[in-house]
This record gives sequence, C-alpha cells and structure tokens, in this order.
Amino acid sequence: MSRSFDPIKFEVIRSAPEETVEFVNLRLTAIGSINKPKLEKAKREGSGKTTGKKGVRKVYFSESGGFIDCPIYERLGLPEKAGIEGPAIIEGGNATTVLHPGHTAETDHWGNIIITREV
Repeated sequence: MSRSFDPIKFEVIRSAPEETVEFVNLRLTAIGSINKPKLEKAKREGSGKTTGKKGVRKVYFSESGGFIDCPIYERLGLPEKAGIEGPAIIEGGNATTVLHPGHTAETDHWGNIIITREV
C-alpha cells in the first residue's frame, strides 16, 4: 500500500519516498448480513403487582405546587407489567426515571419502562 502511495505523497507534500508513512485515519464501509440477535426477556418476579418500592422522599414538582412525598422504586425490583402512577421516581444502576404527576409507567417483558401521559 505504501508503494502505491509514494508518488502521490511526493507530488502533494514533497516528501521523499523512503520516509515512513503513518495512517492517521482509515475508513472502511462494509455490507453484509448477520443473524438477528435473540433478546432475552428480563428476569422479573411476579406480574402486574407493583413491587420494588424502596421508600418515600420529598421531591419538587412544580405542577404539584412544591415538594411532595414521592414513592421511590428500584427498577430491577419491578415485575413485568408493573403499573406505577406518578409522581414517582424509578432508580436504576445507570439511570433515574422521573415520573411526573399525571403520568403512568408500565414495565414490559424486556425491562423497558413505557411512560404514558393521562389526557
């Protein structure tokens, strides 16, 4: 590869062919097919009944007029189809989900939290 680049290198930057070539950026685009990964369902205990409650904490919500007692849930403790009405806080290892008043949350069988707003 270096030999085919030497004439261009000399022409463009006036560098001698015997000087070392260093690739700083190299881009490759490839097209192929792969097998679709099989997602495993989250391992959850129970179904539909909300568990995983860790406690209660004062949390500020402007739509509630200030600080209110807010239930705190552990995300990994929530079973599939756990229904939670806001206001609530759902804490996980890498994220905290704030569920505002007037919103509800439900967990699916992959552990996602689906939030909907009451109309």
